[in-house]
Amino acid sequence: MELKQYQQQVIDDLQGYLNLLIAPHSGSLNTVFQTFWQQNQRYPIEKIEDYQDVISGVPSVCVKVPTAGGKTFIAVNALLPIFNAVAFFQPQRPRLVLWLVPSESILSQTLKNLRDIHHPYRQKLNAHFGGASRVQVLDKEQALMGQGFNIDTVKVGVSIVVMSFDSLKGNSKEVLRAYRDNSNLESFRQPENVDDDLSLVSVLRSFNPVLIVDESHHTNTPLSQDMLKNLNPCFILELTATPKKSSNIISFVSSLALKSEQMVKLPLIVSQQRDEKDVIMSALTLRHQLEKVALHCQKTQNAPYIRPIVLFQAEPKNKKDNATFEYIKKQLLQADIPENQIAIKTSEINELKNVDLLSSECEIRFVITVNALKEGWDCPFAYILASVANRSSVLDVTQIVGRVLRQPYARSHISPLLNTSFVFTSSEKFEATLKEIEKGLNIAGFSEKDYRVADETTTQTENMKEETQNTLDLTPNDWHLPSGFSFRQPEKNTNNDDECENGDFNGGFENNPVAQNVANLIQQSEQTSQKYTEIATTQKNTVPVELQGKINMTKMRAEFVEEMKDFRLPQFFIKVSCFSLFSDDKEILLRRNNLLRDFQLSKEDCNIDFNHIDDTLYQGDIDKTTEMFQFNPITGKDKAYFEHFIHFSDETQQNELVSRLFNFGKNDFNPITDDEVKKYLRRIVENMNSEQRQHCLQHSYQYFKKIKEKIDMLANNYAEKEFDIQYRIGEIMIKPNFACAKEISPSEFSAPLGESLYEKEGKMNEFESSVLRTILSNENIKLRFWHRNLERKGFFINAFLKNHYPDFILLTQKGAVVLLETKGNHLDNSDSQAKIKAGLAWQNAANQLNDGHKYHYFMVFEHEPKLPNSYTVSEMLQILQRL
Repeated sequence: MELKQYQQQVIDDLQGYLNLLIAPHSGSLNTVFQTFWQQNQRYPIEKIEDYQDVISGVPSVCVKVPTAGGKTFIAVNALLPIFNAVAFFQPQRPRLVLWLVPSESILSQTLKNLRDIHHPYRQKLNAHFGGASRVQVLDKEQALMGQGFNIDTVKVGVSIVVMSFDSLKGNSKEVLRAYRDNSNLESFRQPENVDDDLSLVSVLRSFNPVLIVDESHHTNTPLSQDMLKNLNPCFILELTATPKKSSNIISFVSSLALKSEQMVKLPLIVSQQRDEKDVIMSALTLRHQLEKVALHCQKTQNAPYIRPIVLFQAEPKNKKDNATFEYIKKQLLQADIPENQIAIKTSEINELKNVDLLSSECEIRFVITVNALKEGWDCPFAYILASVANRSSVLDVTQIVGRVLRQPYARSHISPLLNTSFVFTSSEKFEATLKEIEKGLNIAGFSEKDYRVADETTTQTENMKEETQNTLDLTPNDWHLPSGFSFRQPEKNTNNDDECENGDFNGGFENNPVAQNVANLIQQSEQTSQKYTEIATTQKNTVPVELQGKINMTKMRAEFVEEMKDFRLPQFFIKVSCFSLFSDDKEILLRRNNLLRDFQLSKEDCNIDFNHIDDTLYQGDIDKTTEMFQFNPITGKDKAYFEHFIHFSDETQQNELVSRLFNFGKNDFNPITDDEVKKYLRRIVENMNSEQRQHCLQHSYQYFKKIKEKIDMLANNYAEKEFDIQYRIGEIMIKPNFACAKEISPSEFSAPLGESLYEKEGKMNEFESSVLRTILSNENIKLRFWHRNLERKGFFINAFLKNHYPDFILLTQKGAVVLLETKGNHLDNSDSQAKIKAGLAWQNAANQLNDGHKYHYFMVFEHEPKLPNSYTVSEMLQILQRL
């Protein structure tokens, strides 16, 4: 399991902060924090709020990650860079982590995953810290009893003690156990402190632990702050969807980033129903349809197993005449739902204990709760929140709305419906209820932009209202269920799946107004989901709300706003296998990854010329993270680190090199699998003799760079061939897509020049500025506007490269669209020819749209063209004059 792109960005942000923290003459924690944001590549800020030094002198930073963003996995990957930074000051300090969580449910879930040697979290810890034997994961009771927790185990590897906030604060008998003298911890006693009390807390304090604070917004009280301070930490990493005012945020993750990485079921579709009976019946009907879709996809497309679940939110039992959990269960049973498909989870009843809801053997499809699922419960199969309450009240869905957002298997599914979540409500105070939904989304780290209200066309007909206005119970006859129809699932191992085979997903519902209503909702939801996905793909790096107004922002010039409203730059799309109730396939924005699905790196040639490696040994050859610093040659005594290598067997040397080279680039080759990369690296090192292996070890990062260049070239060549084939047969097409934003946020502004699209434009280098000025000063070139395209934020040509962001976008008075890439002569690197090919492929395809524009792509060199189909500045000017 590798980090998602946004998760890697979080780790990169943390590493950037740590690099500043350990740099010579770094200054105060406030200076480091301010410098970090001033130098931030995505959101450079000249002045942000002062660092909050809550625990004096202790670095404490926060990562804002929405629900379902993988906070635990981020924390697991954060430990190694944190301990590397700690070791910079104290190399011999034992590595002790105190992992704090807010509730028992999160505690048990965290412990289970970190202990399971087959779970990706534990596998990552083992890989980072030297194997399973060097990673200890303990709960409070084990630590108190000294089980696997002694001075030797703490010194050898990394020890992670997972505890709840409440177990360390207050005066209860259970809490005080951690503060009392404990003979089980005798191995930690120091000779100079032989007469002192030895408690668990005193032991933890003595090691200056790294604190991981999960859901850190729960630590906002003075008592909680005192608890953290009393633990004497050396570093604090907070993770939460809703940071405290005192949190020092160093990284933001947006909802769109989660959606683009297929982590969440968004948008959330909210549908208002007439009353609680309609809510229940609509939830039953939609869930039934979703499971049919999931079964069809599983059978015909080899999709993974999904069993959609409805969360029914009941009223508290002490409220009279309302929908309690007993009432809801009664209605489900009367609607022919088998009892083994229903589970109740309240503060007093827990029918989910020890139940694996993701197992194909599990029958549960309906979970009834009040607020017992408000945190620490994430079931990706939960698709529908049906809030059943007195229709005259405002529904309090704030605490559990985030429970339906996690995406099954963290991947996009064939049907758009399986990438979407739903809320049914019958509250007459609908606008107020929407505010509660917004609050719930905010708590989960999302916003009002992440839900959609179903159109009124999905509401039930007047005839339906009249027919059912006096109906109390949900019997099949009351709800006009077709003869023989049942919500009961077929028995396992039967062949009763004709509906899935012939694609009839609405059979038997023609005379059922509720089902017709749900069918309308489904059709809307599919369209809405596809639009939201497109937005997420193109706008995942939007400026966080917390930083708006604090970073460089510039608006589109007023005279262009109306004109650009419908202006779209073409981009490539690819057809993917799809199933929905209303279409058989879909088109998604092309990414290079789509072209590499069948790429087998292990079978490609591994002929690489390593003869020109610089023989000077650099610090960067030992640790890639030091690439942030200036490379300094390593002194002779440091080379002794490598001398043990020559005594290893050939196989051990090869294993060491494969591991070292792989660790340099383990996040660089997606979607090529780790296994394929390792096989390729092994082929390379197996071809080396002993002398070459020693040289590779001493210059491993330089070797890695050569290997990476080779892999990138092979992948690009393969992707280019696939692109040509799929474009020729119509699997890839070009469509108007990219819209210029009304506001942009360059890292730095350039000096103002006339005819720009925005009031200010991004910074240019000398050659870029020279080219642009030459164009603007030429009286024979008539521009409507120019725009300095932003790297990683602006328009990209998405043919067979990862992404190619041309330097400039020009629009002439005659409507010609020009993409301009400038290259100083020293920048004619190996990917320039590939960029030209991609640019020309875009140009040729875009011109076939016949949309009134003529499209052109130019790569311009400072002097003589270095590559075929590139231009000098003068050649480019001659052509522009005719456009």
